[in-house]
This record gives sequence, C-alpha cells and structure tokens, in this order.
Amino acid sequence: MRKKGYFFTMDALLALLLFTTVILLIHLFYINAPPLSQLHYLSRDTLDTLSTTKIKDLDETAYPFLIDAQFSDINEELTVIEQLATYNAGGQISKKEEIERQLLQHLYPAQYKYTIEFGEARDARTSKVIVVSRKLVGSVQVR
Repeated sequence: MRKKGYFFTMDALLALLLFTTVILLIHLFYINAPPLSQLHYLSRDTLDTLSTTKIKDLDETAYPFLIDAQFSDINEELTVIEQLATYNAGGQISKKEEIERQLLQHLYPAQYKYTIEFGEARDARTSKVIVVSRKLVGSVQVR
C-alpha cells in the first residue's frame, strides 16, 4: 500500500511540473510575441503612402536629396516607391538607401530599423520581425 501512495504522489508532482513548464513556455513565447497585425498595417500604410506621394510633392528642406547634385537623375513625376524601385533595378543601391534613410527617419523612430526591400529581404537573419507586404510598382525603367 505504501508503494501505491509513493507512486501516485510522484505521478502528481511530475504532472504539476509538466503543467507549470507548459504554462511558462506559453507565456514566454506566445504572450510576449509582438502583434503582427499592427506591423502588417504599418507596412501596408507605408507602401500606400510612398506609392501615392510623388517626388515633386516632397519638401526640399526636409529631404536634402532633392537638391543634391548626386540625385540629378531623379524623375519628379514618379512616386517615391517607383523612384526607389528604379534605383534598385538599375543597381544604384546606395542612392536608393540614401533616399530611403532620409524618408524613413521622418516617419519612424530610429529604434524601429525599418527598411524597404525589393525582392527578397537581405537582412533576414538580423531582423527580429519581418513583415512582407506586396505592391505592384508600375512605370519603372531600367536604363
């Protein structure tokens, strides 16, 4: 009879330990996960804004790339996302990243480390969260 009591006590303690571990893991991984719906809306709104804002509508004092001689080939009739896609497709990644840096520093705090990638994300290993939004970008010419 003593052996049965010992066995059932150990069984109950093991079940309690397992239950506590599962609850703890749920709390650590599921409850503390960032809400992806907000990030999806953020990326969607960013794409919508950049795809409807034309380069000519930007303020020259806020965005110095507009008056920089390095960016003399900017087509002011294109939207911002079209110009970024043009630079990306033409292999002018440094120009694309400079425009992106100046634009996004006014939209998001620096700790967000928000970037726009065309095609596959390059920094996927260093990112905590990657949110994919797709948008068809028209009128991109590669020279």
